Amino acid sequence: ESAYVLSNADMYCIDYLKELESLGVTSVKIEGRMRSPAYAHLASKAYSLQLNDPDSEELEPTVKLLKTVFNRGFCHGYLDGVQNLIQSTYPDNRGQFLGKVTVTNKRFPSAGLDVGLKDGLSLFRGSEKVGGFSLTTEGTAVVPFAIPNGDYDLYRTYDPRIDEVKNTFGPTPKFTGSMKRCEKRVDLPRIERPQLPRVELSFYVSGMKVLESVLPYADRIYYDGPDYAAAAEMCASGTKEFVLNLPRFTPEEPDLPEGMAVMVHNPGQYRKYSDGRRVYCGYIMNMFNSAFPLDPYQTTLSVELSRADIRDLCARYPKRVEVMVFGRTELMFSRDPHLKNGSIKDEKGYVFPVYRDRNDYGHILNSSDLMLFDVRKELERYGVNSFGIDVRKRPAQLAALVGKAFRSGSDADVPKIKQMCGGTFNTGHYLRGV
Repeated sequence: ESAYVLSNADMYCIDYLKELESLGVTSVKIEGRMRSPAYAHLASKAYSLQLNDPDSEELEPTVKLLKTVFNRGFCHGYLDGVQNLIQSTYPDNRGQFLGKVTVTNKRFPSAGLDVGLKDGLSLFRGSEKVGGFSLTTEGTAVVPFAIPNGDYDLYRTYDPRIDEVKNTFGPTPKFTGSMKRCEKRVDLPRIERPQLPRVELSFYVSGMKVLESVLPYADRIYYDGPDYAAAAEMCASGTKEFVLNLPRFTPEEPDLPEGMAVMVHNPGQYRKYSDGRRVYCGYIMNMFNSAFPLDPYQTTLSVELSRADIRDLCARYPKRVEVMVFGRTELMFSRDPHLKNGSIKDEKGYVFPVYRDRNDYGHILNSSDLMLFDVRKELERYGVNSFGIDVRKRPAQLAALVGKAFRSGSDADVPKIKQMCGGTFNTGHYLRGV
């Protein structure tokens, strides 16, 4: 199936502002990045009017212009509950939907439509744009290109009043790169990190078969599969540390057995489980530098850090850190129900695995595996405490080979691992930075 599976409809929650305010929300964010100045201006004005002067005569025309200047479909996010937010038939602006029209001999009646002279109009049939034109006549629109008779969807993509909006704030500033930047550096003291006898191996696992295959090589297991009690028992029998890997998002934090170690992924989870148990922070917590404000037992560094970043952080951060060294890093996490188990192939032919976890959340993974086997000695010298190895949703044989390679330090099985991973590895941002 071919579709724009990651093309979200734009959030439009102007009708929820008073309700959000009554819930205690003190600020709302309007996303203007990758949009025109006119879009940002109109969105800000519309929301401001709705909050501060909802009876203003300016509100309705402002909203109409907003829906024209950029519109690929609107949604309420998850304010109406978990639902499909994807607008998969087209990825870009269609403008404001005006209705269906019947074209006969390149003409259709426009008298009953909310249109004006010089409006830019586009005709669509399904997901295909047939063409666009400027309205030059009243009462009956004349299509200036060949078009079969039939029914079409009509959208307004331009309104002359948008130019009036643009004129209120002038041309977009041009940044030449010659502006002088003012940098503020904070130099934190360097430390001596203790050198460990060996770096620990921590495996991310979601099934019992893979757990059994990596147990001989593991120091700890981060488990997010079903029946965590059985997984914890298997780890205990092998004298390996068991850590329950929590979902990235949970509306409520579940009660867990007292003392069970957990890996957390958001501040709410961290606060909930900082009750004396051992807490690990996952790389989703975005530890970018040594000023990390939380105090877990161990933190997995952001996967966006380069070699220099990791070296500098370790030289200034006294607590335990982990670096991901193998696996398909997570690119996206979503509650959206449209993401099914399987894969997504992009226009260049890269395939991105997709899976839904036991909490029915969707995960999109990178198209190739991170592999830092060749730089493990560097990471040891920096004082890294643990190597993170993600073998969730992978064959048990592959998981065992990866564990064996990192535990033994031998590269004998690396070609086989590469073959089983589709023939390619990546080094993330470690060598090239962001």
